[in-house]
Amino acid sequence: MKYLIPPVGLRPLDFGFKRKMLLINSYLLCLRPGYWLLILSCIIFSCSQTAIKGVTLLDPVQFEEKIQEINVQLVDVRTPNEWKSGVIANPLKIDFLESNFKEKIIKLNKSKPIAIYCKSGGRSGQAAKLLSENGFKEIYDLKGGILNWNKK
Repeated sequence: MKYLIPPVGLRPLDFGFKRKMLLINSYLLCLRPGYWLLILSCIIFSCSQTAIKGVTLLDPVQFEEKIQEINVQLVDVRTPNEWKSGVIANPLKIDFLESNFKEKIIKLNKSKPIAIYCKSGGRSGQAAKLLSENGFKEIYDLKGGILNWNKK
């Protein structure tokens, strides 16, 4: 700390604020580089999609290979308006926004793998989590959804 008594011309209230700011700044500067790396990695990874047990994110090429397998259940969780713009292969269409979505999706065969997609990956990620929580063991989610599929 620089001052033990307030300099001439500063009111005691100003001294308290400046002292607090000086303490905060000195604390932040004293953090070791390892701590900064830890803080930065926590910030970065908190924004990325977390791994869900039984769910594998696939890029479009991998997803295409997976849906060509015989037993895979292909599921499109977009809305009917989105289906009009095109679908991948011949999917089961289950609208994620319907009130009975959960009842419909958990009726799928748990012993067969499921390949799931939506427009950009958000809804299919939520649906994949729901499937995993309800006992489905092999779930494949198209990373980036049909938007990413169309880029391939």
